[in-house]
Amino acid sequence: MTTKDLYLAAAFDGMGNLLAGIWIDTHGVVHISELDDMNVAEGVTDNVSDGDTIAHTLWTTPTVAFPSGTVAGDIITPTAIGSDTFTVAIKKHDGTPGTTQTIYWRVRYIP
Repeated sequence: MTTKDLYLAAAFDGMGNLLAGIWIDTHGVVHISELDDMNVAEGVTDNVSDGDTIAHTLWTTPTVAFPSGTVAGDIITPTAIGSDTFTVAIKKHDGTPGTTQTIYWRVRYIP
């Protein structure tokens, strides 16, 4: 979150960390956070190509990643998940590399 995010409803701790809330980020994406969402990170990364890595901000290595592309017909799949990044494959239906695009993503650690 940044200072440019629009908070619709939020609860913060004494240090300014979001505990729970609903907000709209600078890309116009609506986020809903619950108290257990410290195990989730999400974001938007521009200009992602097939095989690129995306940096996440989760405190630990996620167990799952959910990338979503912005070009119709391209298939977006996470291929590797690490402690700081995850890798995405962007493919067309015939297996050739897909179009460089903006990726909306969410990673989660499930204990």
